Amino acid sequence: MFRYIYHCIWRHRRLTSIAILFGWIVLNQNTIWADDGDALFKKAKKKTVAQSWDEAIAFYEEFIHEYQGHNNEDDAFFWLAYCLEKKMPNDIQAFLAYDELIQAFPKSTWTDDAVVHQIGMAARFVESGKEEFRDFLHEKLKDTHWQIRQQAAIALGKIRDKNALPILRKMAENPDYYDLVSPLIQNLEGREADDVPAIAAKSLKRSAFEVTTSAKGLEEAAEKEEKTWDWSGVLPTFLTKRHRQYQSMLKTEGKWTLNELIDFGMWTILPTNEFEIYRRLSGYDRSEWLRKYWKVLDPTPATQINEAFDEFKRRVNYAYTHFSETWDYRHLTYKRDMYQRLGWPNAPWDARGEIYIKYGPPQFQTIHGWHTEEWSYYKYHVDFIVKLYETNIYHEAIQPGSLSYYSYKDNIDYVISNYISTPEFRYHHEYNADPLKLKENRFFTEEGFLKFDYSIPIKELGYEKSGDVYQFGYDLTVVVFDEDMREVIRQEKEKMFQRENRRAYKKDQYYLDQIRLQLVPGPYLVSIQIDDKYSKKLGIYMKNLDTSRPPE
Repeated sequence: MFRYIYHCIWRHRRLTSIAILFGWIVLNQNTIWADDGDALFKKAKKKTVAQSWDEAIAFYEEFIHEYQGHNNEDDAFFWLAYCLEKKMPNDIQAFLAYDELIQAFPKSTWTDDAVVHQIGMAARFVESGKEEFRDFLHEKLKDTHWQIRQQAAIALGKIRDKNALPILRKMAENPDYYDLVSPLIQNLEGREADDVPAIAAKSLKRSAFEVTTSAKGLEEAAEKEEKTWDWSGVLPTFLTKRHRQYQSMLKTEGKWTLNELIDFGMWTILPTNEFEIYRRLSGYDRSEWLRKYWKVLDPTPATQINEAFDEFKRRVNYAYTHFSETWDYRHLTYKRDMYQRLGWPNAPWDARGEIYIKYGPPQFQTIHGWHTEEWSYYKYHVDFIVKLYETNIYHEAIQPGSLSYYSYKDNIDYVISNYISTPEFRYHHEYNADPLKLKENRFFTEEGFLKFDYSIPIKELGYEKSGDVYQFGYDLTVVVFDEDMREVIRQEKEKMFQRENRRAYKKDQYYLDQIRLQLVPGPYLVSIQIDDKYSKKLGIYMKNLDTSRPPE
């Protein structure tokens, strides 16, 4: 299915001047309706922050009843359930309210959060004797989303349900979350924590094209010697693969080169096993791996600028410039690779740099105590207590803050496992345009050609009026990438059409067009960008295709 990737949180309708008075009144009434809904929703959120649960619940219920179809409708469903949970943490009413959100808005960004809250509530219910909710947790062990299966396994592990063990063992194949998972497996299997490998980290979500390399390149890279440091007597005896990667990149003196900073930044955002592939490459192979990785994440693949990679480099430079200070830790003997002290092996930044590279600048930042700061990310509903002059290699420099506990009181492991301990890179590109939607689209192959039929609702487009004539136009850019993410085809066209009068404009609801490309059989990524000439609307679409077989 064609994937519409334009990301926009707030969608505001833009009124255009219309000659007919009745049309203006209808549009104006819609705007007043939306503004009243925004005001009521803000009232509800203020009561939520103030923890006035009864008033907040009343406002959310009024909003849901009066403003169906509002942009914040799914938000209101979530926060209503949240307030019910806070008011009555052991009452099934909140559990069912989360379920209403999931059923009504299955594609909402709040759906996963709702399921996580349900998992926490179900675990509490089981502990209080409501065994029927154990079936719910068992069901979530089979969820299609690995993150949900993870949370269900952790919840079941805490209530000593051995059905969690298969998922926990699968999680343990990756060395990123040892401190979180080992006590659970230890309790369920009755063995020592040192026997338990570490928990897995979630992978970055990317296109179907995965970043791969040749076996020969890995074999050659594996023969190279790595930088070493005598850690005997100063570190715990158990070191994970991630620790060893980290230690191999530390420096005792000299400035960091750009390539070294990029490598450390990639370690911050890549899962351990994926970074192992990257770090064993060198020269051209590493450059190609890096190019392909970031091209897959490019929010505007049809342009020459890769905003995601540019933002990553900006964050890396900012972290090195602002968070590389050292402190005189003379009295410390152990875990020297965690502390940023001059003369010791150091990372290019402390824990603040790790958070900054993963999530960008915080929405709020304040001093929390001696050598600690609080970083708040309201868009993710989390905050972190971050220690200065320390890295988080031993999971001691970054802890959930008050907002995290407020949002995930009974699921704080969710914040630890999905934010603090997860190597990832979150970036939401600001397109500074309204989304332009296609009504229909269809890919098909025919005699060596790839064809794409699409139609644009004319009401989606802006226009320029000259007399009775309505003039429409947009710029179309089509780029096809092979499986190495290299351009094989680029087409740039200007599309112009018109309607002779208002009646024709109203009668013809869609503009139909076809894109025709000649491609040899094989896998491709097709990127299509549509820029409306007469409004601030933009459509960016991507599709993975294999022309060796008919598309689904």
